[in-house]
Amino acid sequence: MDGVDLLIGSRFLNMTPQNMPLQRRLSNGITTWLIRFMTGYHITDSQCGFRVISKKAAPFFTGISYNDYVYESEVLCKASENDLVVGERPIQCIYGNEKSYVRARHVLHYLMFTLRLLVRKLLRRI
Repeated sequence: MDGVDLLIGSRFLNMTPQNMPLQRRLSNGITTWLIRFMTGYHITDSQCGFRVISKKAAPFFTGISYNDYVYESEVLCKASENDLVVGERPIQCIYGNEKSYVRARHVLHYLMFTLRLLVRKLLRRI
């Protein structure tokens, strides 16, 4: 893990994923920008599910109740709140004809999550 507490894969580090749908690319870009702003981590792919977690960092993530794509964002927020070191490594991802299962309710759920993050960040500054 080269001295990091949380290692995440990146589909965008040093490459562009083959055939990634525009909708996914846009939503990932917006989400990654938000997570960068919230955490201060300079990452390229906040939604990649490929994660390696150190033994030291694991206890910080056991209480996360999300079981959907919000989990990836919450892990990064918890890492930031606990001053964990986060690194990225490139991974290859080739998209085929898969259909996205993200619906309007998922977007609303993520927006509510993001608002809670903003409130948490503001309260920590007070």
